[in-house]
Amino acid sequence: MGPVHYFSVLLGRSENAKLRLHDHDGYAKKGRVSLVFDGLIYGVRGEKTLHPATPPPQIASFLLEAYLRSPDRFFDALDGQCTVVIVDGQDTVHGFRSRLSPTLIYYSDRVLSNHLMPVYEALDRPAPDLRYFSDFLADHPKIYFDLPRTPFEGIRRLLPGETLRLRNGKLAITRAKAVPKGHETYPYYADQKLEEVAPRVLRLLENAVQTRLGASDRPIVCELSGGLDSSFITSLVARRAENVSAFMYSYPLRPSHMFSEKCARAVAADLGIPLTVLDPSEVSKVDLATEQHYCDEPNAFSWQGFLFSESTEKLVPEGSLLFSGMGADQIFMRDERIFPWLLQNGHYREFLKTVSDKAKGAERSKVNLAWQAALAALPKSVYRRLKTPFDGFRFNPFAVEEMNSGMDPVVTAPWLRDLPPTTAPSLEDDLSPIEFSYLIAPSTTTDPYDEPRGVASAHPYCDSRLIEYVTNGVSRHLVYDWKNPYKNLLREAMRGLVPEFVRMREKNDFSFEGFRSKMLRDNEVFLRQFLGDLNIPQRDHIDRQKMMVALDEVFFGVSTDSTRKLLALLSYALWWRDFSAIAAARKRRPKKIRESRRNATVEISAG
Repeated sequence: MGPVHYFSVLLGRSENAKLRLHDHDGYAKKGRVSLVFDGLIYGVRGEKTLHPATPPPQIASFLLEAYLRSPDRFFDALDGQCTVVIVDGQDTVHGFRSRLSPTLIYYSDRVLSNHLMPVYEALDRPAPDLRYFSDFLADHPKIYFDLPRTPFEGIRRLLPGETLRLRNGKLAITRAKAVPKGHETYPYYADQKLEEVAPRVLRLLENAVQTRLGASDRPIVCELSGGLDSSFITSLVARRAENVSAFMYSYPLRPSHMFSEKCARAVAADLGIPLTVLDPSEVSKVDLATEQHYCDEPNAFSWQGFLFSESTEKLVPEGSLLFSGMGADQIFMRDERIFPWLLQNGHYREFLKTVSDKAKGAERSKVNLAWQAALAALPKSVYRRLKTPFDGFRFNPFAVEEMNSGMDPVVTAPWLRDLPPTTAPSLEDDLSPIEFSYLIAPSTTTDPYDEPRGVASAHPYCDSRLIEYVTNGVSRHLVYDWKNPYKNLLREAMRGLVPEFVRMREKNDFSFEGFRSKMLRDNEVFLRQFLGDLNIPQRDHIDRQKMMVALDEVFFGVSTDSTRKLLALLSYALWWRDFSAIAAARKRRPKKIRESRRNATVEISAG
């Protein structure tokens, strides 16, 4: 089927730029200038803040007028989580991606689009990028967000905060001046108090929910797992909208799921909203032999889309707005990567205190934590010389994946051979406490199944205004607090809005591993044949016999680095199968059939 809502810009040989829209309403045109956008637009700094209920065509017209008034400052003044493309005249194209945009722009030297398929088709099947394959198997933390590589050579991803200018076939990339450089430090404000920060977090989350609700008359559905994150969001949504419902997937045989279900039922009862709970027997069986929906890129968590899409269809009506608690972990969960950062930056007294607090809470040796932090703080060249002689041993005393997964650029597994090194950064290269690839995750997992049904996903914790405040305006001692319960700041912000026993739950362990294991067992015969006959361009880098040994370990329930990489390989191989099949089908189908009445492609010439 291919992408549902997309745009592409093609500069033909005559240099007459053409903007193609496919079921996309965020578009405006005036004279020889056309504009199209994806994502959320909050306004233009110095001009206007947009009302949350503003329809996409009006937003596009507002943006176009702002660009025409001041083209030189437009991208610097743009406020939102968005991508914007402007075709200005016959031969000039501008593309912009905001710093925290969950939407993407793929481009080559002749075409750009918000989806990969139009660029792939324009380049006539470019070769796969082997370095991207390495990054994917290594679970690169920046792969979808901060790296230009894509699954194919010759196709690049516009990076956050970058502006692209394509004119007469010449490509130039610049960075918008007003876009924040990034979240490269852990700020410290000694006098900042929890009771001062929590109300601001609450207000920002309320605004994020309201922005996504707008004046929508859509059915409102919340994913409610009973954890802190989803309980808070469900409470905020239900207090601002009518006809709200919720659902959760539970695995009753696991104690953590039993308690989470109890929490979810309490939250729903407190809010007076219906809650549907599905256990594994009620989740539709997945046939992995069947082609799945279109995705721009592979994702190791794509199985969530495979597994839950059919069941979710029964719970989420067409045209719904679907809220989730995704994104809270990334900004509110304390992370051990702060330990080597404190060492590198000379905060030795604070390092000793936080390590001591962590060791007490985790009942773990302070010496072990300090050793791991010291290794992770080393220059990567020194670290590799220490670690390499022990690679392959059952225990490596110099492994520091817990605090810095990017230290080793070599992708290793018994069944892999001769892959190029990854482009994963180490802590010394990038001190960012957050990797923002999670903002892209829904577009490669669940969105491909929701969008064809007109279901829009809403993730308030991913709001850029909240992220900017928590990462730049909140002192690290309030987030990386090892004395109090995890996510203590978020707990304080939700005080009085969820049942107290939910707010103060000790653990938030909620895993879908049981659902995934069942899906794999249900498809064991197919998977053994599929991987045994593996047909991906990178197959020469895989030892099939050893790979099948790792597959046996997966079915036996063993979890190792090798089995995790094998599951990533499976995700990549399924994606490759489906992407290739969809591309071939689109090429075979006549144009009149491709362009259905509902999803008509509109071509606008700038000339």
